[in-house]
Amino acid sequence: MGHAIADLSLTERTYERITEILDTIGGELAEALFGEMRSFFFLPDHKLLWSTIEKNVLSAEDIESCTQSYIRHLTEKHSGASLLIQHAHPFTVLHKIGMLGWIEASYLSGTRAVFLKVYPSECPVV
Repeated sequence: MGHAIADLSLTERTYERITEILDTIGGELAEALFGEMRSFFFLPDHKLLWSTIEKNVLSAEDIESCTQSYIRHLTEKHSGASLLIQHAHPFTVLHKIGMLGWIEASYLSGTRAVFLKVYPSECPVV
């Protein structure tokens, strides 16, 4: 990401252009990680899940809303196919492979927020 941004001229370094680069490269990294980790978990349609996420910091309510939207669209897409219980919580897969973490609450009142994620040694393979 840093190289792509550094390669921009100063006049090209707008908020919109940097956001576009971050979104593109972030998406490529997420796809690569999913490709490597796919054999360790089951998530029927990760691109459908991505489409329900509109921002990079989610509240518990946002996660619940995205989950409900994902399940609704997944059910529609697969003609009402019955979903296994594990599909009711697609964000657990993201958490277990380190793509979803939380911001330490004690830091929110200060000037610094710390992103915490689960590490492979802290959870079983899904």
